[in-house]
Amino acid sequence: MSINLSTEDMLHICQLLREDAICSQHVLNEEPDNLDAARSLGLTQDILLKVAAIAILKGYTIKDDPHYVSTRRGLN
Repeated sequence: MSINLSTEDMLHICQLLREDAICSQHVLNEEPDNLDAARSLGLTQDILLKVAAIAILKGYTIKDDPHYVSTRRGLN
């Protein structure tokens, strides 16, 4: 299956997956025997690895905007 998504869409999905991984890890820290959290964490990690591999193989890059960076001196 192939779905065309914009970079913004993929970044949003990856952020949601990252939050899911963090939540699953917190649950596993409190309840090490929680199979649902372990399965969710494993699936999330597998998906993020696939996304990263595809991005590397296809040579995707996020272009830095030097004008944006220069305007946020307080964060640099």
